[in-house]
Amino acid sequence: MKRSPKPESESQKQPPENPFDRIFKTVLLRSESEGAFEVFRNAIYVELGPRTPIEHLVARQIANAFWQVERLQPLEAGIMNNATVPALQSLIEPTSNLMGIDTNELTNKFFSDDQSHREVQKRLTQLGMSESDIKAESFRLRAEELQALNRLQASAQSTAIKLLRIWDERRSRSQAQQKRRSITSGRVAISTKTEPSIIREKGESIG
Repeated sequence: MKRSPKPESESQKQPPENPFDRIFKTVLLRSESEGAFEVFRNAIYVELGPRTPIEHLVARQIANAFWQVERLQPLEAGIMNNATVPALQSLIEPTSNLMGIDTNELTNKFFSDDQSHREVQKRLTQLGMSESDIKAESFRLRAEELQALNRLQASAQSTAIKLLRIWDERRSRSQAQQKRRSITSGRVAISTKTEPSIIREKGESIG
């Protein structure tokens, strides 16, 4: 018995070829993978299924906009991580007897040396603080950069959402037009079938 083919899942579908990808190349950061971007973009193309040139353009813009949203997501953690050592130095500097020279060495080894880690914790305790205060100090030191990042994220998300609304509105209008054309063509077909019978009936009545 011949088995019917299994339905193709969304992930297995081939994305529609976008002619504008050959004309306009999306510029990636050096740290970003072109292969990962293509997987990301193709998944969006499969879901949207663009058909017309305008739809291909909008689909491409949607893919790029959401890539930008995802690109910005890990930056907050990077900003906070880079502020950890300066934050530690700022917090435990009052415990230094050498104008911060000894505490700077301790904080530089905080993540790599167990003894230095314990010493930093001890000094934080002496100051009535804990490791949670390191995060707070990191945030204080990088507040301006984090606020700028938040603005970038809000702008990227707004752009992506606007493009999706444009897509939905265009598809809704297209579907409505197709429905009207279908109704109109149906009426024409019915009218065409009805007219000959009316003519015949008129002819018979005259006869």
